[in-house]
Amino acid sequence: MLRFLLPARCPICDTYLKTEGICSICRAGLFPVENACVRCAQPMGEYTLADLCIDCMRSPPSFDGVWVPWQFSGVLHDLVVRIKTGRNPQYLRPLALEFRDWLSCQPVPESVSWTVVPMHKDDLRKRGFSVPSLMGRFCGIRVQHVITKSRMTQKQATLGRHERAINLKDAFVSKTVTGDWIILDDVMTTGATLNEAALALKRAGADRVFGVALARTI
Repeated sequence: MLRFLLPARCPICDTYLKTEGICSICRAGLFPVENACVRCAQPMGEYTLADLCIDCMRSPPSFDGVWVPWQFSGVLHDLVVRIKTGRNPQYLRPLALEFRDWLSCQPVPESVSWTVVPMHKDDLRKRGFSVPSLMGRFCGIRVQHVITKSRMTQKQATLGRHERAINLKDAFVSKTVTGDWIILDDVMTTGATLNEAALALKRAGADRVFGVALARTI
C-alpha cells in the first residue's frame, strides 16, 4: 500500500519505477573504472600491462588496495552533488543498492572490519549526515566509527595534489585497532584523504588497510 502511494523513482531522472533502484537508461550512464592500478584504482590506459601506476611505484600509499566501481562523471557526478549540496540523503539509497550488488562481486577479505572516512563534527552538523556512513547502512555493512577528524581543513576540491596532502596531514586519529580494515568513502580523487585515514589506522594497530569508494575522479 505504501509503495502504491509513494512509488519508487529513479534518483537521477525521477522516472517512476516498479521497484527501488536506478532506471536502465541512467544505469547505462554509470561509467566503470577499468584498467586501473590495483593499489590506488587510478586508470592507467587501455593498453597497460602494469599492475601499479607510476605514483604508487614511486611512493606507495599507506593503504594496501582500493576497490571503486564507477568514474565520478556524468549522471553519477550530478547525483552525488544533488545528494550533498541539496541535502537529499534519500537519493543515496537506490545508488547504494547498485553499489551493494557490485561490492558482493569484489575480492573483499572475509575477516575484515569496516569504518568510514570521518567528517569534522562541525561539517557533519552543517550537512546533517555522512554519505559514507549512510552508504554503509544502506548496504548492510556494520561500520565502526573508530577514526575521528581532529581539526578543520580546507575543502579538498579547491586544492591541487600536493596541497591536498599537506592540508590533511595528521588530521585523523584512530582508536586502538587490530586486524585488517576497510575504509568506506564516497569519492576518491588523489587518494590523499584515504592515505591519511589509513595511516591513522596503521598507527593505531591495523595490519592491512583497504579502501572502497563509490566513485573515482579520472
